[in-house]
Amino acid sequence: MQQTPNFGHRLAFGSTAQAAACQARSMHDALDPSTTPRVSHELFFASLFDSGRALSFPCDHRGVVQLDELSERARNNYFFARSTVGRDYALPVVITLENGSRH
Repeated sequence: MQQTPNFGHRLAFGSTAQAAACQARSMHDALDPSTTPRVSHELFFASLFDSGRALSFPCDHRGVVQLDELSERARNNYFFARSTVGRDYALPVVITLENGSRH
């Protein structure tokens, strides 16, 4: 199974408090998954020039995208977004989606 390289500290959570909240949610989910809603994550690349344009991909809480689970088109879009960070797209942000909803 192929995985993306870890973006490490470049991966934006918005704030340290948000990162801590995400970690606390993960710990709570591990303790009592029956009482928490289904949560999924997306790696979100916002366009630097067009606020209505963005690319997002399913990922884990750390921003790791499972490339083998993407369609060929989605995989190509993912590589394009990664290769144009700073030129066409902003740094990726991990977004937590409650109840598995998509935006």
